[in-house]
Amino acid sequence: KNMVILYRQNANGIGREFLQCQIEAVVSFSETRRDLPELLRKMPKHEMRGEPLVRSRFRRILVEPESHPYFQKVWYFRHTLDQSSPLLQRSVRREVAQLDGKWPTHRCSSPEDIRLAFRENILAINITFTGVSNLTADSAFATKKYKMQDIFFGWQFAPVAFYKSDEDESRAVSVDHSLVHDIRPQFGGGEEPLGIRAGLNSVHE
Repeated sequence: KNMVILYRQNANGIGREFLQCQIEAVVSFSETRRDLPELLRKMPKHEMRGEPLVRSRFRRILVEPESHPYFQKVWYFRHTLDQSSPLLQRSVRREVAQLDGKWPTHRCSSPEDIRLAFRENILAINITFTGVSNLTADSAFATKKYKMQDIFFGWQFAPVAFYKSDEDESRAVSVDHSLVHDIRPQFGGGEEPLGIRAGLNSVHE
């Protein structure tokens, strides 16, 4: 199996399009300082106050497609969880590489197995959108932060684009923005039960 994380970005429709759009994704990790043992040995305790013992590290995440020339309605982009993904544990990346990008069965037999394949020190995934407004020619910028509890394994986005009516000869497509955050189980089942997520705190910025 190939594993991907799918994201969705929505525009506001005709007259509010964006040109020359770019998406960039960065993951942040918490890491203990490599020089911590030496620091603890050499630095007096009273000087340790205020000294950060844990640091944040950042890695770029490859998403496809990362650009859009004319963004009007809905834009889907994805990150493939393969041997080069910084989100996965090193041992998982090694196993995926041995199978030419496929996941071993024991790693994806349940949503719990998939979640355990991710690195434990992930702080957040930051998605940044840039473009140019087709209405005002001004630069546009937006950013969104996702925690691991914001990722739903075995679920997919519900459709948001529909034909206005069967009688409409132009077959114009409209977007229902009330469904932007709606999801539904993936085809074939095996989705993560939403009930177990009740105790997780989701933080969006």
